[in-house]
Amino acid sequence: MERFFKENKALKTAVFVVGAVALCFSPMALVFVVNYIIKLQTVRVSLPWVHTLAMMNSLLNPLIYCWRQEELRKYLFTFRIQAVYPAN
Repeated sequence: MERFFKENKALKTAVFVVGAVALCFSPMALVFVVNYIIKLQTVRVSLPWVHTLAMMNSLLNPLIYCWRQEELRKYLFTFRIQAVYPAN
């Protein structure tokens, strides 16, 4: 039973990560497809918000893992306390 819950949690985390990738890169893919259909040539994406969303994936992945793994949260919060009170 414990193994089932552990694997189920890993599956949910993987779904969140893949969903974040799909969410972040789908606007870029949509722009590529639309530009290719309209111009029928090689496409360059120059929209700043598309690049921002693609880069947002690099921020979301660590946040998702921190949110889903209690051990990682505990480990990271020990560094926050040390940074605030360096004398300890």
